[in-house]
Amino acid sequence: MQARDRDPKAAAILEAAFQTFFQYGVKRATMDDIARAAGMSRPALYLVYKNKADIFRACVLSMMDDLRERLAGIASTTGSAEARIMQVARAGIVEPHETIGASAHADELFALKSEIGADLFRDWMKLIEATIAEILKQEDAGGRITLGAAGVSAAEIAAMITDGAEGFKLRMTSAEELARRLETFIRLMIGPLGVPSA
Repeated sequence: MQARDRDPKAAAILEAAFQTFFQYGVKRATMDDIARAAGMSRPALYLVYKNKADIFRACVLSMMDDLRERLAGIASTTGSAEARIMQVARAGIVEPHETIGASAHADELFALKSEIGADLFRDWMKLIEATIAEILKQEDAGGRITLGAAGVSAAEIAAMITDGAEGFKLRMTSAEELARRLETFIRLMIGPLGVPSA
């Protein structure tokens, strides 16, 4: 799947499909709509993807590849744990929520994470958790935070942050409100781990 997605034809299809799903919703969009948007025939489209669910999953996998690169870049930068973890949360949680929320079919698109892509959504969140845990371990190894005193692991803290984000998404009415709530939550989770300066 990922090798195929690097093919220019498949990439064009995924771009067209994302725009089509965004405009019409996945249920209303047809293979004809996607083929037309990609500038190809429907039979040619079927040679690359077998159905809309296959295309939707390929779109999510492609987005996850982009996110993986972005998160690796954030993890390799310098800066406070709080700032870098908030960058991770913005890239992996707030921005996708904002993008999907801008569609007239946002409710349908959000629902598809459990209907078509529950496994992909879990993988997405695991990627975010792993990056947060990596940043925490880096900061702990550098002596800027202390995980030992807290009695919890980097992985446990990362899981609490992503679990909290899921709860916040259910209650917040905008991406800005979600970002503010996440920022406060991350500050409360990470701030007490800081090592006081001598």
